[in-house]
Amino acid sequence: MPYAVGRDSLFARTQQFAGRLYGPMLARGLAFWQGPRGGYWGHNAIIRVQPFMQHCGLPDLPGQAPLGGEILCHDTVEAALMQRAGWDAWLVPGIEGSYEETPTNLLDHLVRERRWCQGNLQHLRVLRARGLKLGSMLHIGVGILHYLSAPLLLASLVLSTTLQGGWGATADAGRWQGMLLALVLVLMFAPKLLAIGTVLATKGGARPYGGAGRLLASALLEQVFSTLVGSILTVFYTVFVATTLMGRVVRWDVQARDDRGLGWREAVHRLGPPVGMGAVAAGLMAAAGAPWAWLPLVPGLLLGVPLAVLSSRASLGQAARRAGLFATPEETRPGRELAALARAETLARTMRYAGALSLALPALPLEVPGRVPAQELRPAEPAGTRAARPAHGRNAAATV
Repeated sequence: MPYAVGRDSLFARTQQFAGRLYGPMLARGLAFWQGPRGGYWGHNAIIRVQPFMQHCGLPDLPGQAPLGGEILCHDTVEAALMQRAGWDAWLVPGIEGSYEETPTNLLDHLVRERRWCQGNLQHLRVLRARGLKLGSMLHIGVGILHYLSAPLLLASLVLSTTLQGGWGATADAGRWQGMLLALVLVLMFAPKLLAIGTVLATKGGARPYGGAGRLLASALLEQVFSTLVGSILTVFYTVFVATTLMGRVVRWDVQARDDRGLGWREAVHRLGPPVGMGAVAAGLMAAAGAPWAWLPLVPGLLLGVPLAVLSSRASLGQAARRAGLFATPEETRPGRELAALARAETLARTMRYAGALSLALPALPLEVPGRVPAQELRPAEPAGTRAARPAHGRNAAATV
């Protein structure tokens, strides 16, 4: 299970904290139901090189992009191809030491999600391939539904509002809506509560997160933040699915992972129209009926722009770190991989500073002309010893 590390923005720190706190529970759940039909992350491609090379030559999908052509999201497809050839792909939750860096602001995160949306929708055609194992097909299907769930959620909210407003209303409509809401809440919060309870019940388990108090405070703040961001993702996922099915194509470029702060103009330009339209639509639907169903969406949409700008600030993330919030074991007790990486980055910064300093300073002469002969600048040699080097020539110059 790879964990996100190394970024300082408030957005990235909440992502790192959530992934580290809830990731082990997720990994164990995935390992339980997947069995040998797991995914094959690119991080692990070095473990089984020959089967990967033999069976994972990706074909071009039939038809034109965005649903046809080159496969964008390849890891799950590669796993399915190896499993079709008789190999297994297991997720082993207990192994640590695999890390990655994630986008550090909401806009860069949405750019990555846009590419992943197109890549996962391409898998609708992958499912038609011959010989795929049932477990592989289920794994691919979960990835597809991850993005289709957003327009399905909005459609269900519109339907519930229609029923609540009296169009086609039935006596049992309210009861079924309440049961659906309860099911959604259980699916959202039960895994997180189980993960938090597991950490707190483990002796010393909360210490790497700053202690039980800071762990609970961080989990509460992360839940508020993820709820607000989730409403924005719901609107954008719906837009992504619609535009992909309409034929819009995106390219898979290098992902932005540096701590890049967002400006207000950029956030308004890129987030304002869809978030504003979503907020207006949600408000109108809430006024028409079933306001409780739309209530989780409205605050995040209204706060979308300031949320994106402020959460991109590395200064706020560093302030949270000093307060002990959103701490992870990789920060409080970094493993040897991360410690080696930190030493290498420190050395790289030192070398860059030394290089810049050498360019800024004038060149110093090797000899001091017209004053003291260069050979006389050598340190005095101990008595009874003889110089083993020539007194004149190239080696006689002293470094000043």
